[in-house]
Amino acid sequence: RNGDTLSPRIMVVSRGENVRFLNVSSLSMRIEADRTASTTVPATYQEAQSVGRNGAYELSFENPGVWVVYNLNDRISPTTAVVYVK
Repeated sequence: RNGDTLSPRIMVVSRGENVRFLNVSSLSMRIEADRTASTTVPATYQEAQSVGRNGAYELSFENPGVWVVYNLNDRISPTTAVVYVK
């Protein structure tokens, strides 16, 4: 494996809190976060560009709900993380 695991796998944050994703993998990283069907208004945050090793992306979760986060560039063995926004 390329170290392509999102960690921690489960996070709890407050509304408006920033979460920083740091790429320590040999793969490029392009983060997408999708709000699950726990709300009636679906939403998606998506990083515009990929970042290489040691690159970072910071996302501010402004909307409460349950968000599934994954690396769009990890097609071989995709992993997800879950962010609960209070």
